[in-house]
Amino acid sequence: MFQSNIISRYVMVVVVFSAVAVFHLIQENKNIAHLISTGSTSLDKILMNSTGIIESTLPLLSLRDTTSNTLNPNSTGSGMAFGFKGGEEETVYFNYTYSIDELRVKFPKVPEWLDTFLSSQPVATHHDTLNDPEAKFIVMICHKLKGTVHEACGGLSDRLMRLPYYAWLAHKTGRKLLLYWSTPAPIEDFFDVASDQFDWRIPSGFATEELERYANRSFNEYKAQRRIVWHHHIESPIHNRTKFIFANSNLAKIPNEPDFLNGLQKHDVMGAIFHRLFKPSAKLMEQLNIIYSQNPGLIPGHYAAMHVRAKWPSGGIKTNKRHADAYGGGLNMNNDDNKKLVESIADNAAYCAKKAMPETKYIYVCSDSDEIATYLIHQSPMWSINATSEKNQHVRIIARTNYTEEPMHLNNHGYPSDKYMGVFVDLWMMAFSSCLSQGLGGFGHFGSELSGNHLTCRVRHRNYGSRVLHECPRPGKEMQDLKKKLLEEEQHAAESAVKSR
Repeated sequence: MFQSNIISRYVMVVVVFSAVAVFHLIQENKNIAHLISTGSTSLDKILMNSTGIIESTLPLLSLRDTTSNTLNPNSTGSGMAFGFKGGEEETVYFNYTYSIDELRVKFPKVPEWLDTFLSSQPVATHHDTLNDPEAKFIVMICHKLKGTVHEACGGLSDRLMRLPYYAWLAHKTGRKLLLYWSTPAPIEDFFDVASDQFDWRIPSGFATEELERYANRSFNEYKAQRRIVWHHHIESPIHNRTKFIFANSNLAKIPNEPDFLNGLQKHDVMGAIFHRLFKPSAKLMEQLNIIYSQNPGLIPGHYAAMHVRAKWPSGGIKTNKRHADAYGGGLNMNNDDNKKLVESIADNAAYCAKKAMPETKYIYVCSDSDEIATYLIHQSPMWSINATSEKNQHVRIIARTNYTEEPMHLNNHGYPSDKYMGVFVDLWMMAFSSCLSQGLGGFGHFGSELSGNHLTCRVRHRNYGSRVLHECPRPGKEMQDLKKKLLEEEQHAAESAVKSR
């Protein structure tokens, strides 16, 4: 009885202290207040753990059913946490990870072999696996050639677009899957291991001889390796006995073999695999925290995003330098026609994002050009903070903190890792958006695949050939119908031109 009273009093003290702490934090942070006021979480679902961090036990991305004003039990999302230490409030931060059950709901179309494969992979402190003489590995790599020359591995989507393929190949051949970058910086600067169930890192001191040989291969070897379709070669005698297969083959044409992903498409499984492997590094999380702290009411899974690839080589926009897509140089905004084109593309991309998600209060802008975000936030008559249009007053355009700086492409080597962080911030913000307005290139497509909304809330604002799509078609039938309509218009125009001669 005496022990029961002590426990009861202890529980009461903890509950009261937690409630007071939560109440104090809510008063200071509108993000949390919004969550509770809208029913996305509640005081009875917030607990303080032994480390002094208050954590919500509810999925943060739970979407409210607007018809019945109740939470949608089928929605999934990441857990929320905010710091509390020494009686003082700390920066609100969000834990961008999904549980396995949440991933199964978010990405229901995954091949049966995926769980088996992931459970067979190296776990945290996997030195025993690497020391096993029988263990073999596939390493998705971006390193060097000829000793000192950095590999040109492409952008972030280029580097990770084959992740489902190499996961499947590792499963098929009984190998372990690892990732290693030295170019432009270690991948660990941007991503951390999502859980202790799968550690994709190569610990320091392992595979040093193999990495050294790989870094000293010739230019011709480098070119040839980027085009290897590995499932045709990996079980040949010369490769089958190789402990480490290093793969940088984003240029390889990999067909959908009969057993590859069991007939599924890459977008069906990319998000499920990515979120099982990665979470933001501490440096990346710090940048994400700033975005949320500066935008009260911004909640993962409750905003729209847009992506504008302004420097696409054949996209019609003039740049200040050749190869500006990879090596920078900015857009030519001194040319009036070019400036008008840039602004019309930016305005339309935001319009499409709002059309896809009319209720959104925020549109996060991603672009390879600092001019896009700067225009939308400060200059656009439709979207800026000084906008004259009343249509979009409830919508705020937001971006990463250093949006006025030109983003650094991953192929542009030789800079501190912080210079490339914006790319990863943009990817993560797209991955946790509810709807996406997509333009040219693979980066926006990749972000959409990670969101789980790739086929349900994605629209196109631009087509290849510099065509601005004011119709904002969704993938599938809408896009096909629009292509058919545009083709008919072109044919009609051509026939009319012939008749007028």
